[in-house]
Order: sequence, then C-alpha cells, then structure tokens
Amino acid sequence: MFDIGFIPGPEWQRRWEGANLNPGAHPRIGVFVNGWPKSDVSLNNPSGSRAALSELESRLNLTPGKRVLYAPGFETDDKQLDVMLATQSLDCALLVKHWPVPDSTEFADIRNNINRMNIEAKRFRNVVMLDPGIGIFDAIELADIVITDESTVSLEAVICNKPVISVQDWPMRVNNSDKARLASIPGHVKLIVARTELESAISQALETPSEFPQVSTDEVSHQGTASDRTIDVLEGIFQGADAASLDALKTLSRPSKIMYVILMVFPARVKLALRQAFARG
Repeated sequence: MFDIGFIPGPEWQRRWEGANLNPGAHPRIGVFVNGWPKSDVSLNNPSGSRAALSELESRLNLTPGKRVLYAPGFETDDKQLDVMLATQSLDCALLVKHWPVPDSTEFADIRNNINRMNIEAKRFRNVVMLDPGIGIFDAIELADIVITDESTVSLEAVICNKPVISVQDWPMRVNNSDKARLASIPGHVKLIVARTELESAISQALETPSEFPQVSTDEVSHQGTASDRTIDVLEGIFQGADAASLDALKTLSRPSKIMYVILMVFPARVKLALRQAFARG
C-alpha cells in the first residue's frame, strides 16, 4: 500500500474515482493532483531549451526540414518497421527514440527487437536512431509530430503542442511470447488510424499540424509549476500537515479486499472463462 498518490489532472481523477472498489487504489494519506513535473523545464525555459536543441541538432547532423518522432512504449511486432515504411516516401526525417531498456532477462525480447529494428533502419535513408538516453522532451521538441502506441509519450507530446498519431491495430505486449492485445490509446490522441492509413495520417499531420495539438488543463494541471506543487505536498506531509489542507482529493470509501474480489475480480474471471470456452467451441 502506498502512502501518497499523485495524478496529473482532473481526467485522471475521474479514472481514479472509477476504481473506488479496488482497495489498492487508496493510498494511506491521500491522492493529490500535481500535474506532470518533468515537463516543467520544457515549459518554463523555451530559450534555454532552444539553445540546447540547436546543439543537439548539430550533434545529430540534422538538417532543416520536417521531422517525425517514433517513440513507442514497447517495441514488438515490427511497429517500427510500419513507421519506417510509412515515412520512406515522405519528405521528412524519421527520428526513433526507444527507452533505455534494462539489461535483464525480463526485457530480453524488447532489446532484441530494438537491435533488429536498428539493423532494418540502415535500409532507410531518412531514419535517425536517437540515443535512448536523450531526454524525451528534447526528442519531442526536435520533431514536428509524434507517433507512439499507448505510452505516456503521447501526453508529453500534447503538453509540447505536437500532434500525436497512434495506430489502433498495433498489438501491445512486453515480450514476444505473451498474447498480444490492442493498444489502449489515451483520449487526448486525436489521430488514431489503422496501419494501412499511417502514411496518409503522417502526411496530413505534417501539412496541417495546428489542427491536432491539444493542451488540456483537464489532462494536465499545474502546467509549468508541477514540480513546485509536488514538493509542497511532500514537505507538507513530512511536516505533519493535514492532507485536506494540501488539497488532497476526497477520500473514497475503502472497500474490503474480500468484497472487491466478490464484486469485481470473480465476475471478470467468469466472463473471461466463458469467452475463452465459446471461442474454443
């Protein structure tokens, strides 16, 4: 059980309230809306960010022109190949940013998939593989549009006023052997297309990017001050302040674990078993 929970904004608050039957959704002290702290540097220091980006552009030998960033949550099922094929005939550079995958057996498939895509990328003249250690906001600022799956990269792109594209029939999984599911694409993504429509969607977003960005205080509160808000809450709690005085969200009634299993877990498992039984039949 956590002591404190932080969520980015009112929309996330509604999702949290929708999980009120789950005992694990109730931190001991409280839940606080704090925004997205790691976006503060980008939002508050555009001139400094621009200078740093110019240096990064020089280091990467990036020439002026349109740029697309592909930054997935998990690289599986040749998603990067989809994007490389969709951009190869467009007048744009494709920047690819994967997260720094830990050197553990748990993510061996993801590392192997990325390595294989790195080799595939050599066939495409417009692809630039970014160092995984580059900050995601720097990568986003380098690009005109962003392509991702269900990753929070989509939210970070929206914060930076960049159009976001995701693909509705992309499979999601954390390795190559688990059963895949379709991506659960966040509501703030405005361009959701099929794999076969990806090229035309990219072209459209590059031509008219202003039609698609959406900075929403409903999704992200405390824009530019999220770090201060987070520190204020933490300091207040450590100093013994009452959670309500720090604008904690109203605590929902905490159900028992037994009731949660009876009301939520057991019916869901029964439904799943029935679907699987009928699917086999």
